[in-house]
Amino acid sequence: MFGPMLLALLCGAPCTTPAAADSATTWRYDLRAGDHLVYRELFRQEIDGREVYGLSAGRDKPFGTPFVSAARYEWTSHLLVPSAGADRMLVGVQRNRTRDDSISTSLDTSSALSTYERARLQSRLRGRARLAQANVLTTNGGAMQPWTPRREMRSKILWDAFELPSLPTASVRIGDRWESTDPFAFEMHVTGADTVGGERCYRAEGFSSGEVLIPRQAADSTALHLRFWYCPGTHVVKRLELEGTYPDVNYYKVHETVVLELQERRHGESMAEWLRSAELRQGALSAVALGDSTTIASALGTPGLDSIYAGGDTASARLLLGIAFRAGATTPPPAVLSTLLGNDNPRVRTLAARMLGRASDGAAARPLLERAAADSDYFVRAAAANILSPDSTTRSAGALACSLPDSLRQRLARPRPSLPPGTSVRGMASSAFRGWPYGVYVPDDYRGDEPFPLIIYLAGNSGPAIEGVQLGSAAFE
Repeated sequence: MFGPMLLALLCGAPCTTPAAADSATTWRYDLRAGDHLVYRELFRQEIDGREVYGLSAGRDKPFGTPFVSAARYEWTSHLLVPSAGADRMLVGVQRNRTRDDSISTSLDTSSALSTYERARLQSRLRGRARLAQANVLTTNGGAMQPWTPRREMRSKILWDAFELPSLPTASVRIGDRWESTDPFAFEMHVTGADTVGGERCYRAEGFSSGEVLIPRQAADSTALHLRFWYCPGTHVVKRLELEGTYPDVNYYKVHETVVLELQERRHGESMAEWLRSAELRQGALSAVALGDSTTIASALGTPGLDSIYAGGDTASARLLLGIAFRAGATTPPPAVLSTLLGNDNPRVRTLAARMLGRASDGAAARPLLERAAADSDYFVRAAAANILSPDSTTRSAGALACSLPDSLRQRLARPRPSLPPGTSVRGMASSAFRGWPYGVYVPDDYRGDEPFPLIIYLAGNSGPAIEGVQLGSAAFE
């Protein structure tokens, strides 16, 4: 009896278990419909703009005035599981900011930030008060859809920090290695076992250069460092740490750390509960937007949705309108649509105009459409005009189709599955540029059954796709 007692006294907490005592273990997430995990997220960002970092290209100093800045932010992260099966699960996450420290900036003694530069820096470091994202995951955390790069902060590494990181596909023991399936493809290693929250958990860590997303002349294989603790008793990751250093678009040196720590686990909650809460609603709706017809029908059948449309939660109203439009759901009452046409967000007004095209009461819808046709935003006006004057739209579309080559016209005529709405980063498939990243923004009302305008945006400078998406994010909101 003295052996184990002595071991505990010597180890303290956390205590690492000898590797020889471990047998291979299968790592899997065990989450059910109605599960709700609550995490604390801590993000730190330090920017050193005094010297060139990374891709120098002959430059001896960064663009702009030298500076040093630091910021610290906290969010409460809610991970919701609307549906789950034997091999995959639908998850939505909403992150609500709880702490926003003031930015501290130390200027070079020989210069000062201009008003423009200071505003740009503050914009760079201003965290989002609320943000939601969703995905369909396998039981080992493999993502079935590309992750959205728009996260709580403008960052090149934060978007790879998720509450359910990818786990090894085969059974592992301490000392085993595998490659993660997340965007940065970390070379992972089971390095030990610690006690976390009273539970024995495996510690995994790995490194990545992030070469695809972070341009460098000579990629540093250890630029990014990931650690997380998987607990086989509860089948969740209780803590995750991600740290990285990389050059900004202006060659500033950026150092960031993010920590996700599980605080609470709940079971048996309903979609109706989530939609009633402003702290959870966007996460639930983001998941519904990726869900199957059963999940969508259940959410759209929840009582009280008109209060979301008419309330002050613009992001939720936009998500719900997009889901309803793509699903062909019943149009909200004219009074609700009238309120939505007065929303500050032009995408909400566009979606409201599109929904008016399905209104059963044409007499009530027409004055609202005429109001939308006079809107200050082009896309709101176009949505209303397409409904009020469908003949001209049909003639224009027909003329365009006739001008296309036969092969392309036939391809466009085939039914196409709808892409999930939102912004994602994907890899090119052509042989010359295979794997090179590019960002795609799919509008809330895209269904693949009608022409949509295409905008091509080239980030320029040292900015890869991730930087371009984040710099241009205002155009998607």
